Amino acid sequence: MVTVSSEGQRFARFDMTNLNAQHRYRAAFAYVQSKRANLYFAMELQRKADAAGLRLRSMAVAPGLTRSNVLTGGANGARGRAYRILTNLLLRIAFRPTPEGARTSLYASTVPDLPGGSYVAPDGPFQLRGEPALRHRERAIQDRATAHRLWTLSEQLTGVHYPLRAEPVLPAGRHARPDHIAPTP
Repeated sequence: MVTVSSEGQRFARFDMTNLNAQHRYRAAFAYVQSKRANLYFAMELQRKADAAGLRLRSMAVAPGLTRSNVLTGGANGARGRAYRILTNLLLRIAFRPTPEGARTSLYASTVPDLPGGSYVAPDGPFQLRGEPALRHRERAIQDRATAHRLWTLSEQLTGVHYPLRAEPVLPAGRHARPDHIAPTP
């Protein structure tokens, strides 16, 4: 499983009391917090899969500066003509084409010996451009307590629980049943 995060997550002040950004909504804050939450989710899923003995690999990736609608879509679409012109110019000059941004996701999903719980980001300056590389020092990767609290709170808020139960490890070429992770109401 590949979960898309962002290097912007490094700048998040993660606020468990404002997960839905209902207090003082700011688009940039909500974005980086959601990307930090994605990183926590991917790491906690891997820990839960490992504890249950499942052959599941959960990875998190950051695509780097990639042309997308993050700066131009949603609420940003109403910012006016000057914003739109300057943002489109910035996207063409500084951001890489979408297929290049997909490289970290493709790497994480296709490299067979990549360990579960990996975080893949571009290896260039500030991890904004470059070839896919493993990152190990991100604070969120090591923060097991917050990841666990977020998982538990997410289950409470959604009312959906995923009891992970161990499946036997099967011989090469055979796969476990696809229903080994089943939500319960």
